[in-house]
Amino acid sequence: MNTKDLSLIYLQMQMEYYFDNYGYIIHKPDCTSKARLVVYKTIDGSICFFNKSININTINRLSNMPVDILLNNQKEIYNIIGIINNKSIWHGYSYIFTSIPEYNNELINFKNDKFIIEDKNGNILSKAWSARESVFAAEPIVDTLIDQQKKGYGKKVISAWAEYQINKNRVAFYSHLIDNNASASLAAKLPLYKFAEIIAYN
Repeated sequence: MNTKDLSLIYLQMQMEYYFDNYGYIIHKPDCTSKARLVVYKTIDGSICFFNKSININTINRLSNMPVDILLNNQKEIYNIIGIINNKSIWHGYSYIFTSIPEYNNELINFKNDKFIIEDKNGNILSKAWSARESVFAAEPIVDTLIDQQKKGYGKKVISAWAEYQINKNRVAFYSHLIDNNASASLAAKLPLYKFAEIIAYN
């Protein structure tokens, strides 16, 4: 795996996890993803991160499995890990902004740490804010009302968010679920570099 992608992976992971002396992941108190196994696949390699609640024999077994099995055979992986109830998977793509997007900042306001677009009555139509953040990086959530989509609002608020983060010398990440077509469409309109496919087994 090239060093650029590897450094991005660790930068993204460190927004939600600590690493102990053995490389196991430990959830930060405000972590939104309580993963037991996180798998990254890049264009030229892959890497796995394990929670220490998984025993060493299971870790060795999973470490020797092809990455495509880890990404796509979720039922088998859950059985190996031993998770029976409360199964939750996050499977998607991760990107970084390569530059500040070009956009028209008309209508955008900044309130309560969110970039928003409101109608004349003060109703929020679209907003973007940091879901997770560190000194060096940030990753957003974008939320646009269904009946207000395809008007360019999402692109405006995420662009304003990205500009804010980049001007603070943070790496601005962007991620979405594989089957989230709206977020994938938004990604295609932004200056992004897709560096990994990710799956997190929670």
